Amino acid sequence: MKNKKRFASNSIRFSVFDREKALNIFFVAGAPDMDTSAEVLRKLPSCGCDIIEIGVPYSDP
Repeated sequence: MKNKKRFASNSIRFSVFDREKALNIFFVAGAPDMDTSAEVLRKLPSCGCDIIEIGVPYSDP
C-alpha cells in the first residue's frame, strides 16, 4: 500500500510541477452493481484517468 500512495503522490506532484492537467475521477463503489463497478474501474486507467477516487456509499441515520 505504501508504494501505491507514493505513486499517487508522485503523479500529482509531476502534474503540478509540469503544469499538466490530470483527469481525476470520483467513482461510487457498487453503482450500479459490483460486477459493473469492477469492470469500469479496471478500464479507467487505459482511458486516460490519472487519479481514481473510490467512494463508499453509506446511509446517514
